[in-house]
Amino acid sequence: MAWRRVVAEYEADLYQVPVPKIFKFPKGEAEYKEYSDGERKFEISLWGLKIPDGSMASIRLNDQAMFEVQIQRGRAKLDLASNEATEITDVQNGDVIKVYYNSDVLLEGTFKPDD
Repeated sequence: MAWRRVVAEYEADLYQVPVPKIFKFPKGEAEYKEYSDGERKFEISLWGLKIPDGSMASIRLNDQAMFEVQIQRGRAKLDLASNEATEITDVQNGDVIKVYYNSDVLLEGTFKPDD
């Protein structure tokens, strides 16, 4: 396996919409990495969602559909790599990611460089 380096890495904490004034803790996180060989990785983890098991939540980047995830026991996880014949949208600093259930925004966050 050839050595490769990360050329771009961004992460976003996802918060309830609207953000509660007392409990400002994330209910999800998303991470994007791009490598020198062109491969891209996208991960998202969600928790504490109060929607029925088996429901599908839509992940959108800058209001453009990306993926859907299935909710089980209030949680969901998606881990994708572009080398798996999956198209992964390029993520930039300041891009907004939202999680929708039906037409309601459940969670929202903004990508920032991962320090």
